[in-house]
Amino acid sequence: ESLLGYITRYSHTFQFQPGDVISALGLDPGAGSLAAAARYGVSLSAEQLQHAAFATGITTDVLKGMLLSRYADRAFGRSTIAAPVALTDAVQGQQMWIWCSRFCPPCLREDGAWQLRWQLGCSALCTRHQTLLRLRCPQCGRVPQIGARRRWQQDHRGLLTDPSRCWRRHQHALCRANLAEADTVSVAGDTQLLAAQRRIDALLDEQPQHRIGN
Repeated sequence: ESLLGYITRYSHTFQFQPGDVISALGLDPGAGSLAAAARYGVSLSAEQLQHAAFATGITTDVLKGMLLSRYADRAFGRSTIAAPVALTDAVQGQQMWIWCSRFCPPCLREDGAWQLRWQLGCSALCTRHQTLLRLRCPQCGRVPQIGARRRWQQDHRGLLTDPSRCWRRHQHALCRANLAEADTVSVAGDTQLLAAQRRIDALLDEQPQHRIGN
């Protein structure tokens, strides 16, 4: 699960504003704006990791695995992490999304968790459910957003906190499509495609010296 997804799901479960959770985890360095905390889904300092680990009870090693930086030197170059705007080159090259994500409807239906790997351009399908990952909301046709909000989105129907619903806005109303119920395309019969995705997944989880492209 991505740290962005965890914060959203935690906020929904306990009905806290996301910004309050971000601050409680020590991810907003006192500036009171998401701009100051914009890197929290990408990488965290040692101090931020310790603070978040203390607040959540999640070990620092597990927290590191919830950040896009875990794929440095595999899905993208490590130098992009330290850039003034983190991962700009990788994002422009469509290697990944920072605030948006592909998604697997059956996964969302089962646990409501947004997986970190879904944000990578090289993740095309869910090997667990043997279906293609969806890129766009079935109702509004836009790529779903995750994270990047201090307060829950709201329209004339009230607040929307459910992380499995589309939060995109159109003409002053929220889309609210249930992403967990979106149609899927099965690839169960394509053994070569499944094997290729499993190999990519294995490479992503290996040490940097085995990075993709070597």
